[in-house]
Amino acid sequence: MDDFAVSLFYSYFPCLPGMITNAITVDPQSTLSACIRAVGLAAYAKRQNSAHISTEANRYYGSALKKTNSIVASPSDALHDNTLLAIMLLSNFEELLGGGRPSRTARLAHSRGSAAILALRGTEQLATANGRFLLMHASMNLTWDCKHNEHRIPKEVLRLTGEVVDLLDPDDPGSTSWIVHRARLILANLYTDMLNG
Repeated sequence: MDDFAVSLFYSYFPCLPGMITNAITVDPQSTLSACIRAVGLAAYAKRQNSAHISTEANRYYGSALKKTNSIVASPSDALHDNTLLAIMLLSNFEELLGGGRPSRTARLAHSRGSAAILALRGTEQLATANGRFLLMHASMNLTWDCKHNEHRIPKEVLRLTGEVVDLLDPDDPGSTSWIVHRARLILANLYTDMLNG
């Protein structure tokens, strides 16, 4: 089942960066490996509408959650790319198999955890392509969660995305995605402010 879960993950999420490709082969017992297996099976369980596969996915999720909580407790380990990616994957699991209030609460907790880690990682994460990739995708998850739970995007996340936009080459076509993303974050806060009066 392990190899099957990994294969499913890569078929459902082919756009993730190269850092994930080595996670399974380098350390099959790692936190990230457990998250990959959980999300791969969750995606398959949802597609097949299978209670049996869903149960197996939840078993992997429990292991991944326990491992993630352990590494987040370590100040040095909490700042690694793989830690942030693990939290984002846990949030994806909740989106795939959750359904219901407890799952929305868990997804929001994962998003808030991602925001806290983004803040702790600071501007150093902007120096690498993986760091910028994770910032964009974690803040995209955060945008969805904040909008649906009527919370503002954290100031530190807005600041970090603003720094990326300030560093962009305006002639680079790739800059557009960051500019649009930053606008979405600002609009999410405006939407929340309007709802909260």
